[in-house]
Amino acid sequence: MLMTITAEQAQQAIPDANSQKAAKKLSRCEDWHNKGASSEQWIWGEITGSAIYQSAVFLPELKFECSCPSFKRPCKHALGLLLCYVDHQILFPMVDEQPERVKKWIEKKHKASQKATSSEPAKAVDPEARAKRLAAREKKVDDGIGTLEVWLHDLVRLGLAKARQDSYSLFNQISTRLTDAQATGLLAWIEALHTALFTEHWQQDSLNWLGRLNLVVHLWQRRSQLDPLLQAELRQLIGFTMTSDQLATLPFEKKHYWTLGHKIGALNDGKGRYRRQWLWQPEQQQPALLLDFEIGSFTHFPLALPLGQLQPLALQFYPSSVPCRAKLAEQPSTIAFSNDSIPQGAFAHFEQALQHHASRLSHNPLMTQECWLVENLYLHLIDNRVYAVDQQQALLPLSIQDHWKLMAAVGDQAFLLAAEWNGQQLDVLSVWQNNQMSCFY
Repeated sequence: MLMTITAEQAQQAIPDANSQKAAKKLSRCEDWHNKGASSEQWIWGEITGSAIYQSAVFLPELKFECSCPSFKRPCKHALGLLLCYVDHQILFPMVDEQPERVKKWIEKKHKASQKATSSEPAKAVDPEARAKRLAAREKKVDDGIGTLEVWLHDLVRLGLAKARQDSYSLFNQISTRLTDAQATGLLAWIEALHTALFTEHWQQDSLNWLGRLNLVVHLWQRRSQLDPLLQAELRQLIGFTMTSDQLATLPFEKKHYWTLGHKIGALNDGKGRYRRQWLWQPEQQQPALLLDFEIGSFTHFPLALPLGQLQPLALQFYPSSVPCRAKLAEQPSTIAFSNDSIPQGAFAHFEQALQHHASRLSHNPLMTQECWLVENLYLHLIDNRVYAVDQQQALLPLSIQDHWKLMAAVGDQAFLLAAEWNGQQLDVLSVWQNNQMSCFY
């Protein structure tokens, strides 16, 4: 069975508006001839331009091939083929024999995959050498955390108002020190504190991040007393990554999840981007986070899951006292469309969501955000700030780039909201109303 590619997934592969326009012109099914597909998830076809061009797409990775002379990759022909497939998947028959050029592309892909996986067998990990490296790394982190503790105390003694004036030198100093100490995971929190100094409610926001950083200092200094899962969470936050052999041993479970929304942003160092994909497990009212990174031209985001769909996913959760971040144990090949047109298992009101969040926070005080799904909400505008109102008349502020678009979309009717909760406001991901999903990011 061929993979189902949604229009939203296809958009990920289109690099710019010009490519979008050109590909759309070449997406008409009648313009493509000798269309076909293989059980290995390749599709192909021929289109006539200044010559006859043959294009192919490897669906799991959206990898494109084309015989045209264009230097731009993916080219408009291959993108047009993909858009044609999105709208007319049934017209791509499975065949046993591929065209010669397509065979060569498939063989090239096979060889590249074999080269990546059939290199010399991985050397056995030397536990003693790994322990020594880990001890040396922890000693560096100890020194960096010690410096951070002194820096936080100095910041409070100096006063936050003074820190606003000298912020560049103060924050550049501690960022450099934490980088040298191999505790780069904390740089995001340092940047969050720096940003908080210049928000509208800077006193409250700054103290919030000061408290969180101080908590990290005390937990690290007492890490031997922590629950192993909380200690694992702390290490991931500081920047200790799991090795490939450790990731391979993570247990996985297969359940049905809704895909609620994506968030894409720039990394603090400006050298790449991150993408958060939020999933929702309706029976347990539990969020799951797929976190991916794109670093320059070296790595690219994998194919995102289709939005607003319920499908069975095999997930491996990173060690945590409150499991949330996960990785796909296997790439889904099809979408299991649900009879339900909107996600189930939503919170009935904000109090229920806050109680659930407080329970999770009591097990993992390092948690800074998670995804909520809340039903039967209404919009309310106060001093040009938009709020969500639940059935108990409780209000929480919403963060959205253009709240007028949201207000125009839902009007004065009830809606279902998916959003990131950071302890202060809800950052809108998507809404459902009248069985229709709208995304806002």
